[in-house]
Amino acid sequence: MQSFLQRTFSQAGGLGSCSKIGHLISSEVRSVNDVSQQVQGAIHNMLKMTSEIEQSSCEIMEEIEKCKESVAVRNNILEEERDRFKKAAMALLEMLNGILYISIGFVQ
Repeated sequence: MQSFLQRTFSQAGGLGSCSKIGHLISSEVRSVNDVSQQVQGAIHNMLKMTSEIEQSSCEIMEEIEKCKESVAVRNNILEEERDRFKKAAMALLEMLNGILYISIGFVQ
């Protein structure tokens, strides 16, 4: 692979034409600047997307925390309802047991 200077001298036809060499060098510098600007643009776009992803990630994490809190509240409500139904069921069983005991007592 030829170096930049070797390539420039061979394209200019040797050392005899300084203006050609200068022109070729400035052309190469423009090409490098163009590529550099494209890379900077790409980096800028990636940083912008990274920032948007981070913002979305924060919003998602906040939503997950809200959902966790909601689940915890609903879980507490369900546990309280379960305890009420359990107490009501036990009271009903005790009532039925008492009725059955009284019925058996009358039968004997």
